[in-house]
Amino acid sequence: MGLPLWFIAVLPDAVIQEEVTAFKMEAKERYKSKHALKSPPHITLIPPFRWPESDIGVVREIMEKTFTNHGGFELKLEGFDRFGERVIFVAVAECQTLSRLQSDLKGQFADALGIRDSRYTDFHPHMTVAFKDLKKADFADAWSWFSSKTYSRTFEVNQLFLFRHHNGRWQVQD
Repeated sequence: MGLPLWFIAVLPDAVIQEEVTAFKMEAKERYKSKHALKSPPHITLIPPFRWPESDIGVVREIMEKTFTNHGGFELKLEGFDRFGERVIFVAVAECQTLSRLQSDLKGQFADALGIRDSRYTDFHPHMTVAFKDLKKADFADAWSWFSSKTYSRTFEVNQLFLFRHHNGRWQVQD
């Protein structure tokens, strides 16, 4: 078995997590798209990477140090958007602090850990509602349904979260 799979993200508060999970459930019930339910609602900063569990402390140190340099900040979720005809998501309003945090985190991963990934280049923060198993034939109807919804929330970002892939699901690590 290979090294464990991890990623780093921002999590909204519990109320927003429940609301976005309800959107994911709508995608499952209406369009048979359930893949997004394999993780809690989140905004990915560092996409999945492999790293030894025995050395995860160094990852946590980088997360904490980088976050501390940026301090807490507010994020706004505003409506729905999409990537082509494949992904539907809750949109994140532009936030320079979040963009700088992600850029610094990616730089620390490259410099300190030697982890470089082309997926880091185009940072487009979002909270996925439906993807992967959303059939192309259902996309137009799904997009019409979600894009007609009004959704606007704000939450405080006070820390970063480390996720680990385990038994086919993503779980927050304490």
